[in-house]
Amino acid sequence: MLGVPFHIGLLASVQQPPKLPQFKRMTTGGELVPAAISQSFEDKYGVPLGNMYGMTEVGVIGTDLYGEHRPAIRPAPGIDVRAVDGELHIRRRQSPYLGLSDPARWSDGWLRTRDAGVIDPETGLVSIKGRLDSQVSVGGMKVSPAKSVVSRPSWPSDWRRTNARASSASSVSCLAQPPGNSSAT
Repeated sequence: MLGVPFHIGLLASVQQPPKLPQFKRMTTGGELVPAAISQSFEDKYGVPLGNMYGMTEVGVIGTDLYGEHRPAIRPAPGIDVRAVDGELHIRRRQSPYLGLSDPARWSDGWLRTRDAGVIDPETGLVSIKGRLDSQVSVGGMKVSPAKSVVSRPSWPSDWRRTNARASSASSVSCLAQPPGNSSAT
């Protein structure tokens, strides 16, 4: 099963999970899972929690599907990883994208990930330490707090608030007006 840390947290919060004999393994990606949540998940379900790290720009960068090195990952075949001043840089033989020419991100075949990390010189395992920019993960989606606006309007008592998913996979709020009520303020 695949999921983001939000899903792991939800599953770990179940007080008495049912027996799931076909549940053999779970892999997560998107951000780090706190150690306590990872341990709670593994204790409750009796399955290893694997880890996957990747980016839209290059695809899967590395994995530890069985949780043997958690939270570290082993780079995928064909992927080179280096740490420069604490930032992970990624190189592939060929980029899956055309036109990556931003010298602030892509230079001499190396993509700056904007992720902090270290590489164990003896094992080659990569440990991701978090983001170097202001982006945060919310339910597995990268969000820039500088571009987010939060508002808490007062809702009329005769309207109910519902949630919908936009086609862009970002969560939006909408108002559903009860039948027969034409006030739209």
